[in-house]
Amino acid sequence: MTRRSDRPMTPAAGRALLVALAVPTLAVAVGGMAVAVVQYPYSAVLAVLTAATAIAPLARQYRLGSLDAFSPLAYVVWFFVIPTFAVSGALVAYGWTPDWWLTLIPTPAKTFALTQAYLTLGVLAVSAGYLLPWPQRAGQRISRALPTWAWSPREVLLPGCLLLAIGVGLTMYAFSLGVIGFQRGLFLDSLSVTTYYFAQSLMFAAVLLWGAVFRGGLSRSATIVVTVLLVALIPFQSVLSGSRATALNHVIAMGFAFNYSGRAIRVRHVLAFGVLFVAALGAGMLYATTFRAEKTTAALETAAAPAQAEAPAPVVVPPPSAAPPPSAPPPSEPPPSSTQSSAQVPAAASAYVSPGEAAASLSEQGALAARVTDIVAERGVRGNVALVMEQVARRLDHVTSVATIVGNYERLRPEEDRRGVSGNIWRWTWTAFVPRVLWPNKPTVGDSRVLGELYIGFGGSSPAITPVADLLRNFGPVGIALGMFVLGIAMRLLHASLMSDAVPALWRTVVYYAVLMRISFEGFYGTLLPDAIRAAFVAVLVCGLVEGVRRAAKWRMTPRAGM
Repeated sequence: MTRRSDRPMTPAAGRALLVALAVPTLAVAVGGMAVAVVQYPYSAVLAVLTAATAIAPLARQYRLGSLDAFSPLAYVVWFFVIPTFAVSGALVAYGWTPDWWLTLIPTPAKTFALTQAYLTLGVLAVSAGYLLPWPQRAGQRISRALPTWAWSPREVLLPGCLLLAIGVGLTMYAFSLGVIGFQRGLFLDSLSVTTYYFAQSLMFAAVLLWGAVFRGGLSRSATIVVTVLLVALIPFQSVLSGSRATALNHVIAMGFAFNYSGRAIRVRHVLAFGVLFVAALGAGMLYATTFRAEKTTAALETAAAPAQAEAPAPVVVPPPSAAPPPSAPPPSEPPPSSTQSSAQVPAAASAYVSPGEAAASLSEQGALAARVTDIVAERGVRGNVALVMEQVARRLDHVTSVATIVGNYERLRPEEDRRGVSGNIWRWTWTAFVPRVLWPNKPTVGDSRVLGELYIGFGGSSPAITPVADLLRNFGPVGIALGMFVLGIAMRLLHASLMSDAVPALWRTVVYYAVLMRISFEGFYGTLLPDAIRAAFVAVLVCGLVEGVRRAAKWRMTPRAGM
């Protein structure tokens, strides 16, 4: 059996990946001195330390020849830790934090430094757990006990397309329920929650079909048709979801499938993925920010029209992009991750509903998408670039959000007790498995807007919690070290049990992708296990469907005696 350490990632490609991880933090932390004054020097130093702590284990794997860009550790480093912990910390050090945030953070200099230290501790602990040797050995034993479904690219073409069609239908149904599309679910019941998770089968189908394309064996015409279908999913899902993460999710799925296709990974592939990643991030930020601002503005104008008819006195409503006063931080969406935080799941809905989160029909969503396209075109290149840069910087700033919790969690602990959100890790981890149909009054799970109301005084915001801050709120600093250490062990078990082979079976890539995308360093620690198990359950059902269709098709094509 060929192990992952033998997978052909060229040394030059590995070096390019490590350099790409190191440059952003150093560029902001050191290069920023040319244009700004360091306001929090300890935060700047600790931000660089955070990046170094995250990159060091990957450098070790590179030296051993086992660097995998989509291992759980590498994924959380390049997708979460570097941009939202390290680069964000460097931006904070230069005073990027808006003034209204500073009013919520006691002694900012001390709190920012302590926050960065806690984040670094979390990264160090998760790396230590991941690098233990015994989870690797245990995972390989689990791997040998799993099914040996050897799917060829040709065999998954039909079931993959069927699954894609099912995923499209479920996505449209999820939209009609208000589960996606910048809506706050109309039906907060088990049906909505179930639909939300099963709609993820669309991305599972995309990973399966991209894997078939990259592994070869399909005809030229089939390759072209499948590629066109997969690319067409991007605007389809973007219009329905209004999410900044849609295009990014598809780029990640494509890169993921290529990474495990058995092809040699060279520098040009790392560079191409980086370019597509940045382009998808920018396009998603541009479209979704304009989409949500336009939807919110239209809703406010509609609501204000009757009042204006009765009382003609002008009412000035600031645009969503305007700088908010300290008493009213702007509403924000869940973090731009293919994992999509649990705050989006209808079972975790809070009482606050933004004016722009009203229900919409497919025709209204399509008309809004057309208006957004016109607005983007009218804004021009310079205006669009400025908007993207501003929004990316805001979305990266998780350190400020975490600092608000670090600076206030002890003072607000009695209020957390009163609102029922204290001790959430233990409670959510296990109550999440009880179906709401059996427990209609089950407490909400994973709603970050509840903490938004508590820590920043506004229920329309979904602040980045991070597992580090969640552990701190529940167990204190010691909890960060222990909890992240355990998470690192679980991540290593996941990778070793499913991806030990140099070219993993296609079904393994689907299940692994499903769980990997639920590992979020932006949401709650207490929702990691329930989300991962739900995603794995759906992925296993999907793979069972593919195997059933494959066997039925093979049986029909097999000559039988007497026929």
